[in-house]
Amino acid sequence: MFTRGVAREVCFPDRSLGEDVAFLRACRAKGYTVYATSPYNYVYMRRKNKGSHTWKVNDGFYLKGSQPVAVTDHYRPIADRAMQP
Repeated sequence: MFTRGVAREVCFPDRSLGEDVAFLRACRAKGYTVYATSPYNYVYMRRKNKGSHTWKVNDGFYLKGSQPVAVTDHYRPIADRAMQP
């Protein structure tokens, strides 16, 4: 997750492999701090029109191995909860 201000200053490179890593490196080069998280408390947000996404895979790809807990616009209280042991 990043703010709109970061998106205005750092763009995803036009490539189909390694764009996430390149984006994170560009953020660091501009002085932004990058945080890594655990696989817990992950928020998954995609538009209805999957064809408008950069990576055009179906939702099942992301949901495989996951346990959905909610479909909501108010995700912060759910995502901010403590990790389960």
